[in-house]
Amino acid sequence: MRDDGTAGIYEIATARPLHELEIAPSLSKLPWRPLVAVSADGGTAVFVRASYVSELIAVDLASGDAIGPTLTLSVDAADVAVDSAGSFAVVAGIDGRIRAVDLSSMRASVVEYPVATRVAGAETSAASVAFLDDDRLVIGSIDAVGIVDVAARDRGPRFALPPGFANRAIAPVGSVVVTAGDRGILAMDGASGAVLWRQEIDQWSSACTSLSVSMTRGAAWCGSQAGEVVQYDLATGSTTARFPQRASGVFPSADGTEVVMTGTEEPVLSRWALDGRGAITRVIARGSTGIGGYDPDGSALLVVDDSARVHVWDPRTDASRVVLPGDTFGHVWAGIDALLVNVDGRAKPTLLDATTGELLPSDGVPEFSFTELTWTSGRRVQVVEQGAGLVVVEPTTGERVSGPFNLDSMPNSVSSLPDDSGLLVTTAHDGVFTTRMLDAESGEPVSPDLVGPEITTLVGDAVVVGAEGSRLLTYAIDDFAVMGSLPSTSAGTRTLQASADGRTLLATGIDGSASLFDLESGLRLGDAIPSAGEVGFAASLRPDGRELAVVLADGMQLWDLDSGAQAEAACRVAGRDLTREEWDEHLGAIAPYRSTCGFGLAGD
Repeated sequence: MRDDGTAGIYEIATARPLHELEIAPSLSKLPWRPLVAVSADGGTAVFVRASYVSELIAVDLASGDAIGPTLTLSVDAADVAVDSAGSFAVVAGIDGRIRAVDLSSMRASVVEYPVATRVAGAETSAASVAFLDDDRLVIGSIDAVGIVDVAARDRGPRFALPPGFANRAIAPVGSVVVTAGDRGILAMDGASGAVLWRQEIDQWSSACTSLSVSMTRGAAWCGSQAGEVVQYDLATGSTTARFPQRASGVFPSADGTEVVMTGTEEPVLSRWALDGRGAITRVIARGSTGIGGYDPDGSALLVVDDSARVHVWDPRTDASRVVLPGDTFGHVWAGIDALLVNVDGRAKPTLLDATTGELLPSDGVPEFSFTELTWTSGRRVQVVEQGAGLVVVEPTTGERVSGPFNLDSMPNSVSSLPDDSGLLVTTAHDGVFTTRMLDAESGEPVSPDLVGPEITTLVGDAVVVGAEGSRLLTYAIDDFAVMGSLPSTSAGTRTLQASADGRTLLATGIDGSASLFDLESGLRLGDAIPSAGEVGFAASLRPDGRELAVVLADGMQLWDLDSGAQAEAACRVAGRDLTREEWDEHLGAIAPYRSTCGFGLAGD
């Protein structure tokens, strides 16, 4: 329902109106936001235009027609609920008076129920209402929750609660009833009244003005006066997420994967994904988690499913290409369609065909080498053997190209020049980290030593990026002179990866976070992205720099890094063009004002 008292049905996917409902505009501006409730069968909607004397309008949603004449109620409405079949509506007044409306006759009656009187002058309601799954009415008040059979006019049990936890909003789901009031939010057992958990608030502005629950998601959402929506764990009451939107209502989808929110101060509908999806993200390989990044051509990832089977996963089709043999472990990419794996009973790692799962010739792979100390350019794979020797192997034939090169200590990172003629190697000895460029054929140093960075990577054939703690610096490849710096990461750096075009850098932290940087401008691209990879693999940049894969507890989250896709997503989320003021502030020096998203000039 809109501010002028009219109402319509909107498509969730686009937020565009589908059709209008038969409700005439209000004769005057509504002093408070209207109230809306829909029956569980989706057939009936009830709208309350709240004022000192409130108007109740019931609509058949299939036809859009009003069910009967507008009903005037002598209560200042604060909450409304409809039973599952659209037979009864109940309105709670701000003073605690409750009215039931038979929607077949549009006749109102008094619901006799004791509600504690609110504090004089208080702006909050004394009661809240909702229907249980069995269509009994549950009423929240300042100090209790009670149950009433509206059709039979039979008053059921009344459960005492700590004062100030049920007068603002109430939302039942299954056997649990979640309530909210001036002092906080709690969950209770609907049969016994036992309090399962409660969370107090520290200020009035944090109190809930709306409340929703989802058993499928195991969550409750409180839209607060302070202008944010707080998500609580339904089992424990712990805060699990915060959404920066002032919402009059939060509506979870049946499968618990997203919520739709309606704005309070602006006519806004917004969709929020709860499963890792977003405007520029999607989730693949559900039921699995990532253990390895993109292969050298960006066409596959490595995941392990709930049965501990390792898959080569196609991110485009979201399907397994091949399940790898169960006697293999420690899987890492060696080249395009080639993996280096450990095999039970074998002393050295073996190359494996990532399209068939069959073992490949591996004569050049050294004995007693380590798959966890392996790096690849796609054309060559660098393997470290016991004793800190570095060997270069051709991944398609398994033949040794060069090495072993004695590094004196195990390397932290190895990366290759674009033509594979040089290897940038960073090692640690007695707590001192040293980086040098080696000739890929002889293993001889061809650069001065760079002391300091703990991890390095080559960017094209001219730049080195090095990480020392949370600092990121760029160096000239010929003499390791410092060229510039990048914004610091929030934690120490675990891995560095540059896109093939040298424009984008991914840094993963020891906390599992993933940070992206534009190397040309030296700017961080957004905030650090959390992952479920606190230990081990956390994220991978597709070699072309157009996609980022981040490890989730359930699946892999793919971020679309294409600038055009991001611009389209920004427009879709905003749902409008820039205003003239916004244009002047950000783009005024570049071009005259125009439509940025195709919605028409904002404010015109």
